[in-house]
Amino acid sequence: MMKKRLMLPLIACLLLLAASLTACGGGYTFAPYSYTNKAPIPADIHDFTSVDGMTVDGVRDAQYGDAAQHRLYYKNNVNSDIYVDAYLYFGDEGIHCFVSVKDNILSFNANRSVYLNSSVELFFNATQTKSGRQKTSIDNATCQWRIDCGGKSAKLCGIGGRNAYTGSYFDGQFAVNLNGELNSQDATGFDVETFIPWYELGFTPDENGDYGVTELMFNVAYNHKDDPYGAEDNTSRARSMKTFSYQATPYTWVPLAKNADGTARNLTSPDGNFFGTLIVEGGLLAGVYEPTYLVDLSQDNDEGGNKMFIRSDSPTAYAVVKNSTSSHFYYEAYLSGISGEQSNTPKIGITVLFPANRITLYIKMYDGANIADGICGVVQRTITNGGYNWSEAADPNDDTMNWGYYTNSKFPDPDNHFITEGVKLAIYREDDILCFFVNDELYFANRAAIDAGFTPLCEQPLNLHDTASREIFGTKIVDDSIVGVFSFGANATVSDYTFVKGDDASARVASYRTSQGD
Repeated sequence: MMKKRLMLPLIACLLLLAASLTACGGGYTFAPYSYTNKAPIPADIHDFTSVDGMTVDGVRDAQYGDAAQHRLYYKNNVNSDIYVDAYLYFGDEGIHCFVSVKDNILSFNANRSVYLNSSVELFFNATQTKSGRQKTSIDNATCQWRIDCGGKSAKLCGIGGRNAYTGSYFDGQFAVNLNGELNSQDATGFDVETFIPWYELGFTPDENGDYGVTELMFNVAYNHKDDPYGAEDNTSRARSMKTFSYQATPYTWVPLAKNADGTARNLTSPDGNFFGTLIVEGGLLAGVYEPTYLVDLSQDNDEGGNKMFIRSDSPTAYAVVKNSTSSHFYYEAYLSGISGEQSNTPKIGITVLFPANRITLYIKMYDGANIADGICGVVQRTITNGGYNWSEAADPNDDTMNWGYYTNSKFPDPDNHFITEGVKLAIYREDDILCFFVNDELYFANRAAIDAGFTPLCEQPLNLHDTASREIFGTKIVDDSIVGVFSFGANATVSDYTFVKGDDASARVASYRTSQGD
């Protein structure tokens, strides 16, 4: 009975609703819904398991050949037990990539982001734009694939004009093979195999369906974890700095070419040393290094007198001192013939790169609309690594913002003019100590350097992040760094560059040290 009493009011309401709709519409009745769904997408349309006659299963196929096209050492140390070998194969349908990671710790937690686990980051891009120009920026046909030892992954694509990536989607397939157990200290590593079709990288087939791809730009980064337990709250990791894989943008990629058998060859480092050098051999630009790739500033020349020209066609460009990996060094270079477009706010200087930060002692071409002859400063990446702190708030009383306070400091000697005369810049590092010299004067230093007896012209210490040593499981960890030249829209001739380590480095700065500190 109860059910009937409930149903009667419901039926009455429905009748009233139908009547009111008919009345309001003047007797109009709705036409039947005519849309029909299209046929479902076949489940295997994106199945690349056996494309190009290869199997995407995390096992290196014979087609890859025996020679790795890229070896990524942990901390740039050629004797490291931690490294990544990368092999590539140019297929008819897309690029195949196999990476073999050697690492005794495989740290994984499903609740951590991929890059906070033991993981690789793979970057793929065409060498040219559709118009035929060499790529100097990231676009939406640039693919980044993050894959960790536990099989978790993330896909990102480039944002055109911003040299940045965003989480996105592209077709492809991958597989992971473990060599040992997760969250242990006695593993040997893991292997990753990927496939990306050519169309996702911006290539289009001809009338016969052939893509005809013969060159590609590639990079690989590796995130090493010191945590063998997979703790969810462990958010630290160490990034290898081989070819600046820390921040993979076009000037860090390695150009690869297709061999007759489909294997790849490294165009800049056939000897396996992946600091590439591209030099224009003739014409007005003879001897010019293309900043799109990393540069060997040492030139394997121990006799001095070295000179090179840095040209920055892209917003930023780096040139790296070969074999400069160290935590105790002195590095100097003389910059002259400095130029640049005012619209690019050109700045140029020498730089030191840590796994989680990059710090540059720079000179500035323009200060607003005026020539900025005699202005120098220190800039670093922001805490979030979202850019450089060119415009951070300047407050000498705020210990978290001290680096901004020193940006655009004036030379004390008004007769020094770097635009017409050039300028000598130098950086000294001794573990946690960092000192920055301009024309042989100690301008800036961090707290560790001041405590050790260095007296900079700017007494307020630089507040630099991610440069200090740390302790992990009772062991002091000191990150190595590499050095070079950094250009932000500026051109210059770099000469008389010197890099020394250890006691030779200490001897270079002994006169600036008034005491040994406490």
